Amino acid sequence: MRILSVKQKGRSHLIDQQECQDALFIQDRVAVLADGVSHSPYAALGAKTLVQEIGQRLSEPSVIKDLDRHDDHWIKVRFLEWIETITQELISGGPSNHPDDYASTLLAAWLDQGHITLIHCGDGAIFGLPNTGEMTCPVILSYPDQNAYGEVYPASSKKTIERMRVLRVHCQEWKALLLGTDGFTDRYLNGQEALYDAHGLKEVFGLNTNAEFQTFVDDHHYMIADDISAILIQLSQPPILHEQDIHRRTGKPHHMMTFLFIFFCILNLILWILSLSHQFRTDQRIDQLQDQILPLMTISKGGPSNA
Repeated sequence: MRILSVKQKGRSHLIDQQECQDALFIQDRVAVLADGVSHSPYAALGAKTLVQEIGQRLSEPSVIKDLDRHDDHWIKVRFLEWIETITQELISGGPSNHPDDYASTLLAAWLDQGHITLIHCGDGAIFGLPNTGEMTCPVILSYPDQNAYGEVYPASSKKTIERMRVLRVHCQEWKALLLGTDGFTDRYLNGQEALYDAHGLKEVFGLNTNAEFQTFVDDHHYMIADDISAILIQLSQPPILHEQDIHRRTGKPHHMMTFLFIFFCILNLILWILSLSHQFRTDQRIDQLQDQILPLMTISKGGPSNA
């Protein structure tokens, strides 16, 4: 598995000379992403603290095993406990005693035992590239805030337990996964019709290095006002081939197809032989009839004898 990432200020923060309010944590098989809510005065601090604390917890093998043996609701409760603890620590030691002043969204992913678990709180989105062939198009796995575009809630919101999304995907079924804040993903989404730009996303999934990722953002996202950050998780798995893919790639038909092909060849040969045999017997019969009719025709032409 390889994890690529990109993070940079949006145009509005470049103009205002403010720090980027997005934050990333990447370590081994763990990736965490947060987007500080723009109207929160200490959103950058909240996002950075959240990803570091969540990332450190997910980096503990015992924590991962504990999460993976429980259901989705249990995972939601545990994450909510973590978020509340982190928020309280910020309040006790930070510049403000209001939790909303540190508000941020949260996206997280961790790999264990051949599958990846994904957490999504708030806006942003998660996309995946199915592992079924080179011509496969990306699909969306999680829309922003359950596709409720007009409303954004932070990870520390009381609504988190109801609206947090937990997804578990098998690594073998996916070539790559893409997690992005709204500054990155909104370019590919149509909120009213719940559509997404599969062609544009396919370019993202084709990137191979962090330098290529950064260049792509510079070329395609330079007009975005919001901060931009994304994580691309590339999974090294052989493609899952369907029967038609096997035929196309190997040039060898399936055993059943081979049997059917031989069967129809033999059947056509038998029908051809029978046709020839029937034609031969018909020709013989015609010759016999001609031999019988010819003398009669000769007698008829000569007329009766006058001896």
